[in-house]
Amino acid sequence: MKLILYFTLGYPNTEVLQNFLSLIPEDTAEYIELGFPSADPKYDGPAIRKTHGVAISQYDSKSLPEIVELCLRKVSKVYALRYYSDFESDGSFIPSLKDAGFSGIIAPDLMTDYFHSRTAIVNSIQGRGLEFIPFINPSTPDSVAGEACGNARSWIYYGLLPSTGIGVPYDLRSIIERISLLAPSKRVVLGFGIRSSGDLHGISGAVVYGIAVGTVLIDFLERNDAPGFVSKIEELAGVIRGVGT
Repeated sequence: MKLILYFTLGYPNTEVLQNFLSLIPEDTAEYIELGFPSADPKYDGPAIRKTHGVAISQYDSKSLPEIVELCLRKVSKVYALRYYSDFESDGSFIPSLKDAGFSGIIAPDLMTDYFHSRTAIVNSIQGRGLEFIPFINPSTPDSVAGEACGNARSWIYYGLLPSTGIGVPYDLRSIIERISLLAPSKRVVLGFGIRSSGDLHGISGAVVYGIAVGTVLIDFLERNDAPGFVSKIEELAGVIRGVGT
C-alpha cells in the first residue's frame, strides 16, 4: 500500500508549509493532496475545518507553482482538493491546475451537491488532461458511487467517515466489502478517518491501494515540530509497508 499526505494550502502559513514539505522523507509518500482554502469546507471535520479558517487569509496563489514543484521532488503526483462550490464560476481554475503541475482534482461536493451537472464537469476536468478523482463515502448511494467509480481513470477516494477527524466508529470490514463490489478493478485510497497507525492494521489483507492522512499531521505544523513531523511520516510509512506485504 501507499501513503498519501494531505495539507491545506496556506496553513499555518506559506513559509512553514513549504519548510515542512521540504522535510518529507524520501520514498515515504506516493502522492500529496493540496487543499485549497474554503470559507465553507462542509465535508471536513473540525480539525481540517480549522486549517481552512486560518489558511483562507494566509494563502497566496502566487506561491502555488513553487509549492507544487516542491511536492513533486518528494512524490510522483500532486492532486488538488477543492470544493466545486468554490470554483464553479471560475472557468480558469481547471486549466490553471494543469499549468501548475497538478495531475488531477478531488472535488468532495461534486457527486452530491452538483449531481445533475456531474457529466459536464467531469468531461471538462478530463478534457484538460487532468485526472478526475471521485470522492465517495458510506453515505453516498450505491447508484451514485457506482457511477463515480466507473468514471475514474486513476483512483478513487473513499472516505471512511462522512467528514474528517471525527471520532465516530466505523465497520472497516463492511466498508471493504462495499468497495470490492463497487470498484472491483479500481485503485482505492482510504481516508477521512485514519487517526493513528493503529487504525492501519485493520486494513491488513484488504485490497486497498493507499491510505490518506491529514488530520494527524496538523499538530506538528501548529507546533512547528519538524522532528515529530518527520518521525510520524516515517512511522506511518513503515506501518503501511508492513500491512501491504
